[in-house]
Amino acid sequence: DIESVTNKKPELAWQIQSSDYVIIAGTLGKSRWIDQLINDKKINVDQIRNQWDGFLVQVVEKPTAGIKRALVIVGADKRGTTYGIYSLSQQVGV
Repeated sequence: DIESVTNKKPELAWQIQSSDYVIIAGTLGKSRWIDQLINDKKINVDQIRNQWDGFLVQVVEKPTAGIKRALVIVGADKRGTTYGIYSLSQQVGV
């Protein structure tokens, strides 16, 4: 969806490398990147914790060394993560 709107194909990576801007998507307790952002108090997931299908989409400044800004999509469960990704698609016009 991002490629269809921007004409740029995003790179899919399982490891975060130095980059100005990234999108991080994951599920509570299933993604080490998401869990690290929570532990570092970069994101607060209290509003979605223990909710079925809940998700949070948030911009995080300097989420980790070498990253300037990240759009973070967090799901309370697997389906919540999927809904969060779909919400991004809607926001970019797909």
